[in-house]
Amino acid sequence: MTAIQLTGLARVLKKNFHRLGILQGTYPWLFILGSILTFIFCFCGFFLFTIEMDFVTLFSVTGSPSLLNQKFIESTFPTNNHDNFEIKRFTNVKNTNRLIITAIDNSNILRQDIFNEVVELDKIIREIEFQVPEGPYSNKTLKYKDICSKYADGKCYANPVLKLSKSMTLLEENKHTLKYPFEFDVFTGNIVEYASSLGGAEVDSRDFLISAKAIALFYFNSPKYENILKYWETKLMDVISSRKFTNIKVSTISFNIMGNEMLKTALYAIPYFVYCSVFMGFFAFITCSYGDCVVTKSWVGVIGLIVATMSGLAGFGFCQYFGIPCAPPSIAILYVILGIGMDDVYVMLEAWKRSDPERTVAQRMGETMEHAGISITISSLTNCICFLIGAAAPLKFSYYFCMYAAACVFFDYVLTVSVVGAVIVLLARGEARPLHAVLFIPFDTAAKLCKSPVFFYTTFITGIYDVTTI
Repeated sequence: MTAIQLTGLARVLKKNFHRLGILQGTYPWLFILGSILTFIFCFCGFFLFTIEMDFVTLFSVTGSPSLLNQKFIESTFPTNNHDNFEIKRFTNVKNTNRLIITAIDNSNILRQDIFNEVVELDKIIREIEFQVPEGPYSNKTLKYKDICSKYADGKCYANPVLKLSKSMTLLEENKHTLKYPFEFDVFTGNIVEYASSLGGAEVDSRDFLISAKAIALFYFNSPKYENILKYWETKLMDVISSRKFTNIKVSTISFNIMGNEMLKTALYAIPYFVYCSVFMGFFAFITCSYGDCVVTKSWVGVIGLIVATMSGLAGFGFCQYFGIPCAPPSIAILYVILGIGMDDVYVMLEAWKRSDPERTVAQRMGETMEHAGISITISSLTNCICFLIGAAAPLKFSYYFCMYAAACVFFDYVLTVSVVGAVIVLLARGEARPLHAVLFIPFDTAAKLCKSPVFFYTTFITGIYDVTTI
């Protein structure tokens, strides 16, 4: 576009924003009511709220070689992980729970007392009972054996490392040896592999095991029960955290548990958002104050903060109507919206201060929107475009985060222009009465109430009402 075309566009925008400001100065409550209804409509989207906590889905690049290779393996070497499980062909790590067990004193775990507790832990895990609140398995008591990936004989995967418990005493007395990372069992003709089950291994010159620092236990779950796996994992975490062992420490790893931890971490940010909002409220109240207690716009800053928070909630709710799930870290968008929203408030207030105080409220609001409207529109449009470009990145987390951010910025623009402008109009109308702009009571009454002590008088009444005060 040429400079002449841009100048013409700017004139058109100024003219329309001037009309909008006059309309807003005439019917402020209409804009406030419309904004409230818009917020309610968007907030109702939370009834459709969905959250995405799958690490693989969130942080795997679309079309990445690892995902393509996994799909190729699964299609070329199809498996039945429900009732014909083969660990050598297992590729779905999302349905796997892994326990890492170490000694409390961080010493060698190849000890009989430690293996006794590991075997006991395995039995406890397999006996964990849980219930599903809804669906085809509701009101049923289930155990690990009901959801595990089973071999052709109907048995769940058994960790072979646990068999060492029978010979651990002989191993401690150097009457038995283990070849690492695997050895050939002459009695069964099978190869027994220890590399995946014994970590931090130390071997001698002949590759015989001397010591190890950790034991890994694996629990493979059938993909058929993927939707109810979280209930078993919740019980598993409760048991591990509440059970106290004498000789071992237990940690657990799974993609679902990692997702739950990601959610908990995001929820930890909510109290900090409240603290930030309170601090920003005080800051906005002070920085939006003038030297005159009648024309001051202290509450505009606070209202702007509330509008920014409402915009964040409206953006989150609006995205639910389009089936866009929320990634837990997206809660950080609320902090971003606070900054963007308050910036727009200061732009509008500065434009209002520069308007002609001799004009009517509607005319002043038209002049305010004529100057502030374009600035707010361009900055909000720029932010939205940047986030929409970010949503095109081949990463699901980036897509979710940027789409929510773009929606929040859009509603922040709409609600700030509508509500903050209307609040400025209402406060400006109070100047003519005149009303105290902080206490919302007649100026003379406020002066009498705050006459003593001096602190209140100087804080709330200082400044002489004058129509030319800005």
